[in-house]
Amino acid sequence: MFSIHRIFVAAGALSALWLTGCAQAPMHAAAHDHGRVEGATVAGGPRYAVDATWPKPLPNNWILGQVAGIAVDKNDTIWMIHRPLTLTDDEKGSTLTPPRSKCCSAAPPVLQFDRVGNLLRSWGGKGAGFDWPANEHGIYVDPKGDVWVGGNAAEDGMLLKFTPDGKFLMQMNSTWPTATATAASSCLTLRPARTSGIGARTAKNPKTENFPTTTPSHNSSECLCTACA
Repeated sequence: MFSIHRIFVAAGALSALWLTGCAQAPMHAAAHDHGRVEGATVAGGPRYAVDATWPKPLPNNWILGQVAGIAVDKNDTIWMIHRPLTLTDDEKGSTLTPPRSKCCSAAPPVLQFDRVGNLLRSWGGKGAGFDWPANEHGIYVDPKGDVWVGGNAAEDGMLLKFTPDGKFLMQMNSTWPTATATAASSCLTLRPARTSGIGARTAKNPKTENFPTTTPSHNSSECLCTACA
């Protein structure tokens, strides 16, 4: 009898809590709606939400691997860099020999979208006259509209500069064997930046030329955006 009595008491308490919560819910909802501003913001700052429809479906049964960077240019288009090599065999089944499935294949590493998610451009990967990171990491669009990408694998001490259409312009390398490069925000970084120098080659001058850096420590980094953008 004692245990049954405890059960009824607990059930009554839970019912009371539930009713109290129901009575308060409209007040909370009203307060929430009052502070909401359609479009992007509420009082005190931006309001973010996942948009499952962005970007729009990609052509050619393309899919994305790990997304390693996003940038917005002066025209409010969105640039993305992803890591095609992170796709599993099950995900890229159509590219296997023999094909495992009708879908899918990796999209090119660099993609440009308009604000509503339509694909505008796509390019990237190994090409003549330049290297490509083993593990893509970071993307930056400078004020002139040129696109910079970097990598963070052990051998990825490079920054690559391209036109918006993917035409190679310049490659910068740290001579430190384990350097990594980051292209993000408004700063282009080679880490560690202080070695015997940084090597650079361009589409017009394919021979790598070295120039010294002034950072005093191998463990520090140097922002290159002012000199390179």
